[in-house]
Amino acid sequence: VALGAGGVKEIVDVYRNTSQADILSIKAADILPFALFANWSSSVYGVGPLRKTLAKRLFDSRLTQIAHDWPGRRLVVLGTDFGTGLPAPFSSDEIQADIGRLREGILASTISPLATPPAYIRNKSSAIPTPNLDGGIHAVAPFKAFFDVAARPEAIAVTHLVVISAYPQFPTPDANDSQRIQKP
Repeated sequence: VALGAGGVKEIVDVYRNTSQADILSIKAADILPFALFANWSSSVYGVGPLRKTLAKRLFDSRLTQIAHDWPGRRLVVLGTDFGTGLPAPFSSDEIQADIGRLREGILASTISPLATPPAYIRNKSSAIPTPNLDGGIHAVAPFKAFFDVAARPEAIAVTHLVVISAYPQFPTPDANDSQRIQKP
């Protein structure tokens, strides 16, 4: 809906045709012995390809259009501000003030600690960017944070809440046994 008439088809296409190489890159530090790797790198993978994919699919005019097409509604993505340990909501109502913040919040919401590096984003209480990670680090389904966003000035009713789990298989042929849910 937020992406326009062809949005659902586009999301299905992205889900079915995204490979691991489209979102992650191997880091040079991966070839180091563990003792050196631990001192040299904060993560196993880089997220440069994902950052490029988000920039390509969620370009500035598209984000502006989402905000324009959803008056009185908020599209919210939740990360965790690792500096404060609190939920970090990124909302479509912030697009006018900082158009890239929602895109960076989407990136942050995908960040898995140690596997990928944090996304450094300025929070509202600090001029210095702080590391942001997946919202599930704070809580699997941090409902309170979403209701806090809904209650911001010009309060809105929460109509849809989608929690995306990390448990489904990765949607590409490169899925392996470690990505399948183990059943007793």
